[in-house]
Amino acid sequence: MKYEEAINQIKQLTTEIEQHETNVDELLEKSKKINELLTFCQKKLTQTDEEIKKIFEQNSH
Repeated sequence: MKYEEAINQIKQLTTEIEQHETNVDELLEKSKKINELLTFCQKKLTQTDEEIKKIFEQNSH
């Protein structure tokens, strides 16, 4: 999955919850999915940041 896809899914799920398009049974599942997607995005951003730092460190020597 790509970062942008995860962000779009988070937005979609959040919108559904905010617009009360989710019943109580689905709320927990959608909340879990949002949490999983947020964790994925955080890891992706951290990984990208580390890789960019390595590139700049290599180029500065």
